[in-house]
Amino acid sequence: LRPPAMVGAFIAGFGAVAKPPYEERAFDGADEAFAWLGVDCEEGIHILDELRTIKNAAMATKPLVVRLRQELKQDPTLSLAQAARRLGLSARTLQRVLTTSGTSFRLEVQARQLGRARELLAAGDQSLTSIANELGFSSLQHFTTAFRRAHGESAGAWRARQRISH
Repeated sequence: LRPPAMVGAFIAGFGAVAKPPYEERAFDGADEAFAWLGVDCEEGIHILDELRTIKNAAMATKPLVVRLRQELKQDPTLSLAQAARRLGLSARTLQRVLTTSGTSFRLEVQARQLGRARELLAAGDQSLTSIANELGFSSLQHFTTAFRRAHGESAGAWRARQRISH
């Protein structure tokens, strides 16, 4: 099964270039994948549960990082010091926890901003400048650069592609 959007396209493209030594197919839905594997739905669901467990263990996110993400979702304007205070930590301790988790406060804020950007882009015709301002980017250029770096395409192209697919 491949995820939608750019990640799915990347996976499909990688498979075409890196030709694995085994047969490979990509499916948009689990039922098709189960049929191709020759397993019934119940066994397929068990396989998916095992894969989910393996994925979660490999990508274990510390509970503190999860709590930070919740705080940023509630108030995306939080500073590092404010977030640390809400989590009952010093700013330096929060930075250390984030570093050991493979992230940083800046990356978490930007991930939240870009997640909200996708919501706003999909929701309507709000201008890119308006979205950039609403999300706290210092300029439209900073917003478009961050969006392109994260998604591999411009915000306008992403919005157009979403409209076509829905």
